[in-house]
Amino acid sequence: MEMILADRGKYIAACLTICRAYIVAGRPGKLPQLASYGEWSDTVRSALVCLGEADPVKSQDRTHAEDPESGSAGNLGKRVVSITGAGEVTRQTTAGDIVNLLATPTKPRLGAA
Repeated sequence: MEMILADRGKYIAACLTICRAYIVAGRPGKLPQLASYGEWSDTVRSALVCLGEADPVKSQDRTHAEDPESGSAGNLGKRVVSITGAGEVTRQTTAGDIVNLLATPTKPRLGAA
């Protein structure tokens, strides 16, 4: 996590490039949507699988089966907050909040207006 935070711009650019290339290619092999994560599934998940990576939903299922506590999204948010000192993860904290936190050099606080 520290390595990513130290050069987060490079990682964010690479992620956005992958998603953009997948969209421009016409979203080949788009996977079935995942419940309320339809846009994420259509773009991020499907792009990764199209590149030959494992389906993140399958690894999520495996992680949750092995340890229900460590598999939760809330724990990811708590880990990001513990490293960045950015505030508190609540039920209203979104993945977008965490992405913005990691993308912003000034490290805003979660939940701040």
